[in-house]
Amino acid sequence: MATMATTLSMVLRMQLLIQSMPRTNYQFVAEVLNQCSESTRKLITDRYINGLTVWQAADSIGYGRTRYKELFSIACNEFAERYAARGHELRIFQ
Repeated sequence: MATMATTLSMVLRMQLLIQSMPRTNYQFVAEVLNQCSESTRKLITDRYINGLTVWQAADSIGYGRTRYKELFSIACNEFAERYAARGHELRIFQ
């Protein structure tokens, strides 16, 4: 399981990836998201595609920020695993 520092690094890398990629690569991210669980798709989409803040995203699913951050970390790990399975690595192993 990823450490908090590793998860934070991965979250930042995901954010940079999605914000900096050309629109033509969005299809690839969409394909990876579609392989993820429904909850992961919602959490990732709300934050990175819809641009919700942490408190807005937490409120949209009915959780407090602490629980939301735990769920978001799990979602980021799932996305990164599926992304890695397609030949691109977001995770940092220490």
